[in-house]
Amino acid sequence: MGNKFQNSENQQQNTIKNKKYWQARQNPVTELQIMDAHKSGVKFILPLDKQLMASFDEDGEVIIWNYKFGSKVATLPKEHGGKITAAILLEDRQVLVTASADSTIKIWPLSKYTEQVVRTLKKHKSPVLFLLHLNENLFCSVSQEMIIVWRVDNFTALSKIPTTSTEDQLIFAITTKDNYLVITSKKKIYLYDLSPGFFKYETCLLSETPEDITYLASITDSLFACGFSNGTIMFWETDTFNQAQKRVVSVDHQKPPINYIYPFHFDKTYIAVAVGNSIAVYGSGDWKREIFIPNAHDSQIHYLAPLYRGYGIVSSSKDGEIKIWSVERFFDQPLTKAPTKSKKNSAKSTDTTSITGPNLSDKDREHCLIEKLPPIHTDKINQLISLNNFMFATSSDDKTIIVWKDEIYEQNFRNEIARSSLFHYSLDHLEEIQSQNVENDIFSQIHSKDNFIQFEQMESELEFLYNQIQAQEDMINDNFANDEHNDNDNDIDIDNDNDNQKEIDLNLDLMNEKSNLDNKV
Repeated sequence: MGNKFQNSENQQQNTIKNKKYWQARQNPVTELQIMDAHKSGVKFILPLDKQLMASFDEDGEVIIWNYKFGSKVATLPKEHGGKITAAILLEDRQVLVTASADSTIKIWPLSKYTEQVVRTLKKHKSPVLFLLHLNENLFCSVSQEMIIVWRVDNFTALSKIPTTSTEDQLIFAITTKDNYLVITSKKKIYLYDLSPGFFKYETCLLSETPEDITYLASITDSLFACGFSNGTIMFWETDTFNQAQKRVVSVDHQKPPINYIYPFHFDKTYIAVAVGNSIAVYGSGDWKREIFIPNAHDSQIHYLAPLYRGYGIVSSSKDGEIKIWSVERFFDQPLTKAPTKSKKNSAKSTDTTSITGPNLSDKDREHCLIEKLPPIHTDKINQLISLNNFMFATSSDDKTIIVWKDEIYEQNFRNEIARSSLFHYSLDHLEEIQSQNVENDIFSQIHSKDNFIQFEQMESELEFLYNQIQAQEDMINDNFANDEHNDNDNDIDIDNDNDNQKEIDLNLDLMNEKSNLDNKV
């Protein structure tokens, strides 16, 4: 009981720290890393761990980056004969799996970036569209005609399942708990049970919808959602695969398409939905709309991502515009309900619920907008993805990747690097310190001008201390060199045994002096 209470209390304190930190910041993203080693447009990014990510361009080139420092780690050999369509990381084996339009799947050992692939899988006869995790032992690949289930340990194919959608182009795929696969074409939704022993089970969840399917997303372990071109969102339970809820988004009596759905956690689970150029936020439970931001962008919104453990949302649109929004201000501030024209009987069917909750006025929309970021990319943004709570990355047809970073988080990280270089911390210990100090203490400690000054002073003091150590070590080395030179001039006739003994004594003195210096530091 005590542990549960303590965990609840810690979670509440962290929430308060998050809130204080977020309230204190205006534009938190003020530090950029621009990475431009690709020769063609960068289509997507895959985070590999806390420091590394892989980027994939339209020519099939794969580059491994250290996004903490913006440096290129390696360029993988160009093994695929076509563009790379999908990639997943098998964490337990530290293996990167890539799929291509050339119908092959390649297995890359992440410990050997410059070597050839360890294996090529050639079971598909057409371009591989999707790679998805099923569980720790299985993953699957999907082409237009075939679904293949693979073992993780030896990459053998356990089962091949023909799809029934050979005439309808597959556009989305997700996996749910208990090894279920959901794939969609433009008009239909299919369900496959990929559990061992049930590889041929298939059903059609939705057939011949009048509107196009525009997005598919996993919300929780027990729920997924599908968006449509008429502003409709349908929710399905993964326990029974029955339709749970249906929502329709209407903007000035227009029904723009659902472009993106992203779950995040604030005080409970929410989903942020990009609907046309607007943003809708739904709360878990009854999944009613809790906020709506009309005209959040000037063009269609294509990507949404969370920041600061759900206290912020990043959005990007077709015209390359990127904005950061405060979720906290959506809920904590009194909002002026924007005037809207409503039709009677707007929700006629029992399974369709019209949107409720306030529409943000222009004034409230500006209040919730933290920052409109400068237009750095010069071409279409192909992906926006969170790397952690304090940074996100964008890839573009302009051949670049930009990592957008929180300046205070980065200052703290650099301070820890300086400390580790002085006190010989390991990288693992550094990551642990960063996780504890930055993600907890930063919220309560770094929200005033005085704290910023203290951080600058800390950096100066560390630099001064480091220079002092270097100067003293240089002085010791100079003294050693002078003593050795004097020995050579004055003691030429001393026998070899005495020379060797003197040199040993000098080395011992030097070691003692350095040891005393280290103890003082």
